[in-house]
Amino acid sequence: MRTRLLLCLLILLSCVKRISPDPGDARTTYTGVPLRFGESQQVPEGTEILWDFGDGTAQGQGASVVHAFPRAGVYTVVETIRDKDGQMRTARTHVTALERTVAMAVPGDARAALLIPAPWARLVIHREVAAKLSLGASLDELARSLGAGAGFDVLDPRAAEANGFDPQKGIAFFTVPQDPEALVFAIGSSDEKKSLAAARQLLGSARTLGRYGGGPFQLGDATLPDGTPILVGRNATGETVALLQRQGYLYLRLAGATDPARALASAAAIPPGKGLAADPGFLTAVRHVGSGDAVFYSREGDRGAAGSGRLSGELGASAFTTLSMPRRSPHDQPQPPSQTNGRRIHGAQSRGAGLRDLAAGSAALRALRAPALTPNSRCRMRNGRDYLSPRRALSPAPRHDRQIVGPP
Repeated sequence: MRTRLLLCLLILLSCVKRISPDPGDARTTYTGVPLRFGESQQVPEGTEILWDFGDGTAQGQGASVVHAFPRAGVYTVVETIRDKDGQMRTARTHVTALERTVAMAVPGDARAALLIPAPWARLVIHREVAAKLSLGASLDELARSLGAGAGFDVLDPRAAEANGFDPQKGIAFFTVPQDPEALVFAIGSSDEKKSLAAARQLLGSARTLGRYGGGPFQLGDATLPDGTPILVGRNATGETVALLQRQGYLYLRLAGATDPARALASAAAIPPGKGLAADPGFLTAVRHVGSGDAVFYSREGDRGAAGSGRLSGELGASAFTTLSMPRRSPHDQPQPPSQTNGRRIHGAQSRGAGLRDLAAGSAALRALRAPALTPNSRCRMRNGRDYLSPRRALSPAPRHDRQIVGPP
């Protein structure tokens, strides 16, 4: 009798249906872009399929899973199949995740954009440069307001990382032709749940978000025309905001009177690795001015379009870049002019194309920030000359040094 039972057990075990692991071939992707592993199939009862993505995140489970790598690197992905009788089989593949830069996160048709690739890395110098561009008070005011609303010091990279934001990724402000009244803020994230929770807390607070409206905002679920989920909020004055999580970046359409979905739809449609980073006009401008700690770019709008916006309507084709440099000691030897290759702003070096001097770039920045600026605004130069801004054709700038005194 015992022999028969053992024989039956062996027969049953030999009849267990088994499937083989197949994680797929090695591939390359961008950070924040979802990848699918495995295929949908019928899994035998009692069989468990586990996925280890090698990036420190929680394991996935199921025949087919979707995962996005939050940081750049080369990862080993392991698929493990555990049968109901305890037998296990594994297979592995490799994924190379490239950094999705902030230029890739800005729509390719953006009318104007300010890009800061590593905002936390050189924050002290960025604040000094902002002060010289007459933006220092606004930066400090915005930082205090954001920190109070979000519940953490937004200028501390460790606090930002603990709340789901990635200090290694950049931030951007941009406008799009689909909604010339809208200003969109984008920031790199490493944890979608944490960063979205911080944004919810900020918008739910009574803090004022600069010039573009204040909370609290009542948030609710909505979708873009393509079905992408977003959060939309409205405050007591009727202004609306919207949040979108997409491919490793959190987008916030700042408060305005128009439908926020119009501005976010273009961000949701950016293909991986494209965006402004693949736009010929932007690439041409960057070849003129070079890359730096902050890059501003705008293009000429469609003059035939109805109702140019209070923001993007103030800008013409222009570009400049800022290279942050530490303030020199009086004992340091001055750098020869042949090596400066740009315009120095007390601790920052900038090269411009289409803006005859960085002062014109300063005015263009203020146009993005302040709706009251007119196309005939002027910036006073130390040599006594004035330059009209911001409407100037994109062209190589002369290579000689001037220092900005400040706006009149």
